[in-house]
Amino acid sequence: MRKYDYTGVTDIRAYMAPYEADYAGLPAQYGDPGTRYAYDVMFTDRYLAGRDVQLACIRHLNDLLRIGDDDFPYTYEVPMVDAIEYFVGLLPNPDNIKVNIKPMRWQSFILDSLIGWRKGNGTRFTTSNISVARAQGKTWIASMLMNFYYFVVGWNASSQDFLVASYDSDHSTKLFNDVSLQAKQIMQLDEFREDAIKRGVDAQTTQVIAKNTKNTIRKGTSEGGGFDSFHNLLAIYDEIGNLRPAKNETLKQITSGQNNIDNRMFVKISTAYPDIKVKFKSDEDRCGPKLRRTICGRPTTSSR
Repeated sequence: MRKYDYTGVTDIRAYMAPYEADYAGLPAQYGDPGTRYAYDVMFTDRYLAGRDVQLACIRHLNDLLRIGDDDFPYTYEVPMVDAIEYFVGLLPNPDNIKVNIKPMRWQSFILDSLIGWRKGNGTRFTTSNISVARAQGKTWIASMLMNFYYFVVGWNASSQDFLVASYDSDHSTKLFNDVSLQAKQIMQLDEFREDAIKRGVDAQTTQVIAKNTKNTIRKGTSEGGGFDSFHNLLAIYDEIGNLRPAKNETLKQITSGQNNIDNRMFVKISTAYPDIKVKFKSDEDRCGPKLRRTICGRPTTSSR
């Protein structure tokens, strides 16, 4: 077992290059787009990625090597990854609903990581921070995750709450409209049509509700409040980088309601904003030390 500390390392790829053989077998072993992307970021010139992305990628690879260790309770479930990738391929592009979406590899890395990593019967990553530049598919990632949770993760349960949130009505409505549009398309697919009819799923203006199981996607805002009445299996907060500090307490209303839910997830997603005092910035900063210190498990091949 090898431990790495990337604190102060400016070129992580060069730092890890001598150990490439430890990871060489992982893309073929797992065969998923997310792992392929992580390997390519770290050990090929196929992608140009920033330091934080590199840290996320090498953590993913190192953690794959740790699976089965006594002090590592997590697994990477390929069937779950296959499910999210298959589901994504069914979804219409919000900009052209006649064309299905084909995710880019960096998008697959986010989705595969969130859905594939498991701890027992639940998710490993119960909270995620996703920072994406403008016009790069941020809203699509959020709407796809919401519909996957609704139509797959919580599909056979009842009375499940799902939340589409933002700091104001305009932004929560924008994301919810994409979620609702996708839901309407999903209900017409052969894979879901019959079950959607049995459950009475209806994509409405302000909610997506299964009338017979009461599974409901709602939208909400920090300005409007009202987060503390629900126990959301999945909550997605869009443009959280523009949430004023005075409204930070509304986030606790979301997470407190998720306690003791096995597959709970709170996804915070945003583009960049100029105010460095927002909670999203401090949350990202707190992630840094954990990403910079990582452990590598058993290598898949012998190192040079």
